[in-house]
Amino acid sequence: MCFFSLSYFITILNIAFYANNTILVKYSKYFIWFTIILLAIEAGWRLTHPVFVLEGTDKDYRDKEGMLFYAFKFSSIMFKDSNFVGTYGLVAFFYYYYLRRKKYVKSIIPLIILFVLILLTLSRSAILTVFLTIVLLYFLTIKIKLLHILLGVSFSMLLIFVVLPQIIEDESLLSKFTILELTWNYLQESSFLEFLFWGRVW
Repeated sequence: MCFFSLSYFITILNIAFYANNTILVKYSKYFIWFTIILLAIEAGWRLTHPVFVLEGTDKDYRDKEGMLFYAFKFSSIMFKDSNFVGTYGLVAFFYYYYLRRKKYVKSIIPLIILFVLILLTLSRSAILTVFLTIVLLYFLTIKIKLLHILLGVSFSMLLIFVVLPQIIEDESLLSKFTILELTWNYLQESSFLEFLFWGRVW
């Protein structure tokens, strides 16, 4: 799979190198609308087919306060859970955001639809990434004034004292740190060729 992805990336890169902006924008629009349709189908299926009890466990999300929304995260037709769907949505969202900032496209409708679809993934990390990245891009494109500094400090305080205490004990958040730790250990123990092509099969 890794070899296929690398080959696909190289192929697309070569095609893009010889294509003009008009063609690239045209196919970029195709990609955005294909993504919108795909994510809409995924959301429709996942939200109408909740998984209350994970296979191989006795954990029932209906029995735990504030955990019911997890039942709507694990029946994705694309990935293991909707956090990965949220990541895919982020790629399309910010790609279109870039095209619009550069005035290659005018309509804001696809951007709004993609944001709604990201919300429907129920991936709090993806949703938070949208807001944080847009705020960061805003501060990078303006002349810093006292008001902007105060807004930045206020936003940071809100994040630290309101948002973080609510998610710091979240199982989903903790699992992300576990994944990062395992990934880091894998990279430390793998050679360059193992990482790039066929992985550690022994």
